[in-house]
Amino acid sequence: MTVVAAVAGAPEGLYDGVAVTAAIVDERRTDVLTVASAAVTSVDGASVVIVKHADGTEVSTPVTVDATVGNLTEITEGLAEGDEVVVATFTPGSGNAGTTGTDRTGGFPGGEMPTGDFPAGQMPGGSNNG
Repeated sequence: MTVVAAVAGAPEGLYDGVAVTAAIVDERRTDVLTVASAAVTSVDGASVVIVKHADGTEVSTPVTVDATVGNLTEITEGLAEGDEVVVATFTPGSGNAGTTGTDRTGGFPGGEMPTGDFPAGQMPGGSNNG
């Protein structure tokens, strides 16, 4: 899209016919409530966030959303300033690092693969996998 703009004054480095990159502000909003877009999910077609209360309980709360810009979503109904919203995070490649209290060994006793000579493509007592 081509936009022609008139520039008042003589800004340094700006000459007739020079290409520039500019941001056009269509609308500026003030006093809006936003949350991380990752906090907003959809349940049965409705937008919801998880609100964490002072006692530690977490409640799925319906919200009305408006504009999303970057990683922020405007909330017009359902939250108040100061509400604590839970944002789920995901770290790719972390596997089960950091898990405690649960045996996550994959089902082999002691977490080790059985040893020994096995026919090609077979596990002990198993059928041909190849």
